[in-house]
Order: sequence, then C-alpha cells, then structure tokens
Amino acid sequence: MKKFSHIIKDALTLSLNSDQANQLAREMDGKFSLSRLTGFGERIAIPNHAAAEAIMKYFPTEEEQIEFLQWMIHYDGKFLYDRSFHFHNIKDTIHQLALHKWIYDADTRHFFRDSFHLEKLNFLDAIQAMDIRDSARAREYLALLKERKEEAVTRDVEWSVTMRLYSMNQDSGSLIHEVVDMLLRCVQRQAQLSDVFVAVKELVINASKANYKQVFERQTESAYGITARNNYPAFLEMFRKEIEDNGQENLARLAEGEDRFFDIIFKNSRFSVSFWTQNYAKIAPPEKKQLMKMLDYKLAEDVTLVDEEDPLKEGGGMGIKLVRRVLAGLTTDPQPLKLVFYPESTKIGFFLPRVD
Repeated sequence: MKKFSHIIKDALTLSLNSDQANQLAREMDGKFSLSRLTGFGERIAIPNHAAAEAIMKYFPTEEEQIEFLQWMIHYDGKFLYDRSFHFHNIKDTIHQLALHKWIYDADTRHFFRDSFHLEKLNFLDAIQAMDIRDSARAREYLALLKERKEEAVTRDVEWSVTMRLYSMNQDSGSLIHEVVDMLLRCVQRQAQLSDVFVAVKELVINASKANYKQVFERQTESAYGITARNNYPAFLEMFRKEIEDNGQENLARLAEGEDRFFDIIFKNSRFSVSFWTQNYAKIAPPEKKQLMKMLDYKLAEDVTLVDEEDPLKEGGGMGIKLVRRVLAGLTTDPQPLKLVFYPESTKIGFFLPRVD
C-alpha cells in the first residue's frame, strides 16, 4: 500500500504544470505564491515535482491535501490557466486513498474520512508489538483480540504483529491461536486453522529450545569443555539427556533469567499471509548445516543428519519434519519452509497465498 504522501505527490506531479498548480493553490489561499515558495523566478518554468512538494509543504495536513485534490477533480476536463486540465490516474488515486480512510463520493465530488477505518488502523497499531514475556500481558492482549479482531480481518489493509516471548505457555498459546485464526480469515483459509497452528506451534517450540541450548552450552563447556561448535554430536546427546532426565523447566527458568527471548512475526499482505519465528541465539555452523539439510537446501559438502529420527533433534519437538508434512498439504511450493541466517539472528517461517 502506497503512503498517503506518495499518493498525493504522484497525483500532483503527473497532472499539473506549475501554472495550473499555482492557480489551484490560490483557489484555497489567495496569498499562495509558487515562485516565492520555490525560489524560482516568475518567468522560469518550475519542475512539476518541485511544485508538488511546495504545495504539500504549504498545505501539510491530510485534510488540506484532500481539499486540493477535490479542486483538481472539480477542474478535471475543464479549462485551467492556459489549457484543458486532465487528472491522470484519477480512478487509481481514489482507490489508493480509500485504503487510507478517505472515501470518495462521485455524486458530491467530495472525499469523506472513514472514521470506522481509522478505528481499525488504531486497533492494528495497538497490537503491532506484543511483548508477552509477562503472561499477564498475554491475557490482556487476548481479551482485546477476542473483542475486536473482526476489525483486522481485511484484505485491503496490510498489517503485522510481532510477539516477543520466552516460551509458549497456556496464555501465550491461546493468544497465538487467535492471531493465526485472524490471519487465516484474511486469506479465506480459516478451515485450515488446526493444521497451521500445529506448524506455528512447532516453530515456536524450536525457537524456545534454541535458547535453552545456549544456556545449556555454557554448562557443558564449563564442566566438560564440550560445545555445539567443537563436538556437535556429543553436545546434542547431552542436551537430549538433560531434557529427558530433568525436563525443560530448569533450562526455561535460566533462559528467562537471562532474558533470552525470541519473536513471532505474523504478517497480512494483499496476496498472502506469513508466519515467522526469529531467534537471537547464535547458532553453531554444524547446527546451521543440519537445519539446511533438513530443509533440502543444497550444500557444497555432504552433511549427515545427527539423530535423524530423534524427536528432540534440533530442539524442535517433532519439529521440522512435522512442519514440512503439514505445509505439503497447504501449498504447492516445493520448499515451503524458508530460512534466513542473519548476522545476529535466525529467521524461519512460511507463506500461505490467498484463496480466491
């Protein structure tokens, strides 16, 4: 979706020469002088883009710029200054402005602010960044979503939600479920809620256990000199045994004490929705190659999967294999699970296209 200012600037630049722009601006304010504002002499042709920028700076509010467009519509097809005026791409301009809460009525040739749309945007702004490291916040957001999530079920408005958390518990799990449902309804895939939630849940488990590994690695390095970098198979076996013997609670508590969080990113765009986890734990090279191997990325060297049938491999529960099986029934993409290694984080997720 184009920014409001870009829509206005494009409309002015493509449709008006400087003389026409100056006359229309003087319809709104008789004191307006384009040559004075731009610094160009009276006899010098002012570039269209410079004229547009000067008008938008002089009339800075949305209401004023909308009024200017109404004057353009009023003169469309009529004589303006020294020639007939034509408003280029008027239909597209009206459509783009509707996405920004300005609705055009052809009978009155007037734009009206859509207050309901404004409330929708305010709601989406309120849930854009959800820090739910405190479970009480997760419950607050859940109550808000249940009350108002219908406002976000739209194709026309692009939006995203980022959740920051330590792990998935009952409260955060319920909130994640609500957001997944909200996204799927935007692309008419609500019938697939159960499958998609399973895939997202496994990615969340994978992200939380990656943090547990970071905490555990310091213990194994201190006690035995073993890390994921210098002896990955041995480290993975020790990690598996720690969870088998003692569960995840100790590691989860340590990770929370060190504020080792990760993010879940949900995004609604015009033609698809996407689900991502982003973890800020540093991943050892052997582990990166293991993950790439599981996702069928081509590697320059042969990599053998460690504990391929172990449900605790890569800290992902039944993890990656389960996610890929779920996605195989939802998309025709031969490699539906996407992976990006950034310098300071790892991102993994998937897209689902809109069902028309």
